[in-house]
Parts: sequence; C-alpha cells; structure tokens
Amino acid sequence: MAKSRSIMQAHRERGYAMLGLVAVVGVSASFAISGLGSTLNRTRNAQTTTNALAQAKHALISRAASDANHPGSLPCPDAVTNIAGSNVPNDGIADLLAGQSCPSLIGRLPWRTLGLPDLRDGDGERLWYMVAPAFQDSTSKIVNPGTSGQINGYDCSGPSTGTR
Repeated sequence: MAKSRSIMQAHRERGYAMLGLVAVVGVSASFAISGLGSTLNRTRNAQTTTNALAQAKHALISRAASDANHPGSLPCPDAVTNIAGSNVPNDGIADLLAGQSCPSLIGRLPWRTLGLPDLRDGDGERLWYMVAPAFQDSTSKIVNPGTSGQINGYDCSGPSTGTR
C-alpha cells in the first residue's frame, strides 16, 4: 500500500511539473507573439513613412522641374500664413511669399499645392518640410545647376532666417 501511494505521489508531482512546463511555454509564446506583432507594426509604420516620403520627393522634383515661371524653385512650407478663407496654417497650401522670401523656411509639406493627398507618416503625422533659402519660389532667386542648397543651421528661437 505504501508503495502504491508513493507511485501515485510521483505521478502527481510529474503532473504538476508538466503543468508548470506548459505554463512557462505558454507565457514564452505569448511574449514572442506580442514581440512579433510589435515588430510587424514597426515595419508597417516604416513602410508607410517610406511611401509618403517617396511620394513627396517625386512631387517636389516634378514641381521644381516643371515650374515655367521659376524653374528649379520649391514652394514655401505650410507654416504661418493665416488669411481667413484662403490659407490657414496646416491646410496643405504653401504659404505666400513675404516680400521676396518665404515667411518661414520650415513647416509642413504643402501637399495641396503639390497636388498630393494628405500624406502622413507611419505615426499619422503630416510630413515636415524645409526649403533652402536659395530654392524659394521667388523671382529674386536664380536657380541653376551651381545653386548651393545647403542649409547651415536653423534658429528656432525667433523668426526664420534660414541660416545662422
């Protein structure tokens, strides 16, 4: 009888060990699956961002190449112009020149001006856009193959000057 009882106890202990092993495998599998889901989500977001940037790049190059009035120029960002009924910030329309310059060199991509849909990155944010002073859509700027488009810095503390 004692032998039979010890055999039953050994089987019971093996059963508990098996349950513990199943629990560990289940928890590990759930972590692996959640990590895989997170990786797939990051990959999907990165692909969405890549596609949006490619569309924006293509539209900007096309716009610069086909501008009959000022070939090579780029539109101002959509940033600060606020003309009720015609242009408000973040509406996808390029800001109007303030004299011979863009009112701001950094802002959102002027997607409507470029004939694009409302492009968003993988996190759902509208794309940011910065134009080099030499490429502003201003008749005072001459754009040719030797035009330097480098931006040396940006002062975030006040009105846009383009370079420091």
